[in-house]
Amino acid sequence: MPGHTIMCPYCFDEFADDEVHFRMETVLDEEDLDPKNEHRTREEIEMDSRFTGSEIRAQLQEYDRREKFVKRDDEKYEAFWAEFGGTTEKSSISRDGKTPGVLPYQRPVFDPKNPEHAEFFSEREKLSDTVNETGLVYAAYDCFGRQTQRRVCPHCHNPLPGAYGKYPVKFISVIGISGAGKTVYLSQLCKYIAKQISYFDITANPTSIYAKEYLEANPVVMGKELPIGTPPEQFLQPLCFDLVYRHNNTGRFHTVVFYDIAGENCVDHEKIRGFGKFVEHSDGIILLIDPAQFNESSNKAQPVLVLQTIYNLFQNKGREEVRNLPIAVCISKGDTVAREMMQQNLDDISFLQDNSGAYLPCFNAEDYNRIHDAIKDFVQRNDNELHIRLRNLYDNYNYFLFSAIGTSVKKIEGTGLDTPAGPAIPKRIMEPVVWLLYKYKFISSHGEIHEPKDWICNTCGTRRRVTEAFCPTCKTNNNGEWLCPRCQTVQKGDWCSTPKCKTNRFGKRKGLFSR
Repeated sequence: MPGHTIMCPYCFDEFADDEVHFRMETVLDEEDLDPKNEHRTREEIEMDSRFTGSEIRAQLQEYDRREKFVKRDDEKYEAFWAEFGGTTEKSSISRDGKTPGVLPYQRPVFDPKNPEHAEFFSEREKLSDTVNETGLVYAAYDCFGRQTQRRVCPHCHNPLPGAYGKYPVKFISVIGISGAGKTVYLSQLCKYIAKQISYFDITANPTSIYAKEYLEANPVVMGKELPIGTPPEQFLQPLCFDLVYRHNNTGRFHTVVFYDIAGENCVDHEKIRGFGKFVEHSDGIILLIDPAQFNESSNKAQPVLVLQTIYNLFQNKGREEVRNLPIAVCISKGDTVAREMMQQNLDDISFLQDNSGAYLPCFNAEDYNRIHDAIKDFVQRNDNELHIRLRNLYDNYNYFLFSAIGTSVKKIEGTGLDTPAGPAIPKRIMEPVVWLLYKYKFISSHGEIHEPKDWICNTCGTRRRVTEAFCPTCKTNNNGEWLCPRCQTVQKGDWCSTPKCKTNRFGKRKGLFSR
């Protein structure tokens, strides 16, 4: 039985899985409309003297039904994409090889639950062939006996990739201002996600052709021009992956959807109307910043403005949801930054293994913490406004550093175009994604992850969580105040000012030793 509630990854309307509409696998040309396969027009059928009146009426009825299977424009679909200057969905090979020229969004769309569309679906449809093992409705048969699995949202008629809706979904917006390397990052993510995430005992499967198309359209290969980036006004197809992992020896499944969002759209009041819904529905955000964008003289939108827009978009959802939104703030082009900050080259993630050599589903906190403080200091030194805005408006964020190319770039001879100077092997690109998976509780953490809001006790040097009011070792807080171990009052000087206490910050009484 059906029973899945689906949220469309395009318009974000919710519906039951048995309310999906279907693009038809059968698409007919004008010459296919004649029931007798004689290529007659409707007028010629009406005037055909070979048949009786009832026979002609039956043929005309069948002609009209077949006419509904001719390729056409889709009003709901066109209305959605008009906001983004047109669709980016590309043609796909038909399952029968007979209609390769038909764009997917030109296929007729019918609703199995609409009585007016009943004649377009087969009466001999078998439930077992259209519902999967979890009860998800994933297919339908048309009146020609052909199965279609081309499910679309009933509200905007955009395609639902693979078995979308079968598993819980997490939406992640990847936001980058032009020059931050967002297109290169996403291309490398599509290329390496399956391999790198396997080191965390997770299997990643793309659910559509879009990840492959993104990779092919934006190759990061030595000798080839680096991707020039997506035009800010263009919305690309979401990149969807099904993740399979284990929890307490039980298989768990999730769908993760990545959106390519240009940072310029997050500071333009007109453009944010269209792109804002993708950010607003995000369960996590990866914000990419080119180190050069910290420069106030840069003519590019500043990261702090993007953060303000994100905050404003989430205001309708409540203060706590805004504060708890996981945000991975990523400094791109990390090779140069690492040499400046730590006087060493950036290395890749160190994956954890048990004694038998099996990889563990754990975020490697110790490996990450080696560079965390340097990244935090870099951000604070170069854009303190960004650092303080994050600190005051958000509770669930962290800083990351990566290199999507992993090598320097050079000019292609005879052109002004950049290309990788060596093999393009990215470094630490999965770390912000894995951190989000940790936040979603898909994996655990080996060790305590350093966070920007942590404070260092000035008395004993111990790192403390922001939630800890006083250091448990020496009872000093972030402001240098201390908790008197005898009367439990907060003090500012070296000695407790409470009458009859006179204890110093180390617990000794005045008068028992020389002050």
